[in-house]
Amino acid sequence: MITKTKSFSLNAVEGADITPDMLTLINKYSMKQLAVDDIYVRKYLMAHNGIDRDRERFPETILNDFARTLPGKSLLSGHQRPNPGIGLYFDAATEEISPDKFKQLTGEDINLPDNVSTAKILWGWIYMVKADFNAAIISNIEAGIYRHASIGFSASDLIQIKGEFGQILYREYVPPGDAREGSLVWLGAQPGATSQKSTEQFSDRNENKKDRDCDYWENPQKNPLFFPSERAKENPLIPKNRMDKESLIDDYVSLKIKLGDVKPNKREYVREIIKEAPKDFLEREIVVLVRRRNPLIPLNSQQEKRDSNPLIP
Repeated sequence: MITKTKSFSLNAVEGADITPDMLTLINKYSMKQLAVDDIYVRKYLMAHNGIDRDRERFPETILNDFARTLPGKSLLSGHQRPNPGIGLYFDAATEEISPDKFKQLTGEDINLPDNVSTAKILWGWIYMVKADFNAAIISNIEAGIYRHASIGFSASDLIQIKGEFGQILYREYVPPGDAREGSLVWLGAQPGATSQKSTEQFSDRNENKKDRDCDYWENPQKNPLFFPSERAKENPLIPKNRMDKESLIDDYVSLKIKLGDVKPNKREYVREIIKEAPKDFLEREIVVLVRRRNPLIPLNSQQEKRDSNPLIP
């Protein structure tokens, strides 16, 4: 299981007039009946099927998964998962458009694979309460100052897509996928809307789970991609002398920093978050991170190179 966030520039955000159908969807989540004057609604471009600057791509099927699982998830500020959301996604949908239309929406060209001619985008609709505590946020969104958002998601795997001569063209996320949340963030820099990646803050115990097939932290055995300890211990990507949980946490955070997923000054913050993860999760994630860090080393040669390779914790 891969857990990540990807950020999107909000120059592709559209305002949304509140229709009766929207109000019906919103009131499915509200504890009291809300009226049009009570709420603020926005439409966001959340994701697309182009290759981003990380040389990664969402396939069309995983965008459908995100559209199915995004409603009911929180709009956060800066992926601050311990804190309550500032808004809620109440609807989502995918749309197929031409690359020209994508450029009109975003101001950027979309980098599609050679065998794909149509851009597929994920729209998400959020609502916020019109109240004093949200007034500054709404004002900054309307003024274009809060211009960037990030989607937190999980995917089953991240695989290499290779060219005719075996060269790695890009990496592609493998469905099924799950949209975990969306956040307002500080920067958007990737083409079309996609921007920087930050470390996934993982699943909070209070996260809305109504659309999730399983909580792989609490019940990892229910996940068909579960990586049990026995397999991890046999895998040469896991150093044999670093199997205690504290060492695994150190290895995980160090690799995240080396890969640029985590800023060095966030080391202790990430350690506090990841220490709740089970040992099996850490073992499996380290395998993924090591292979991201050093993808050209064959798996069967890792055992011999572990002691001499500085990329291996």
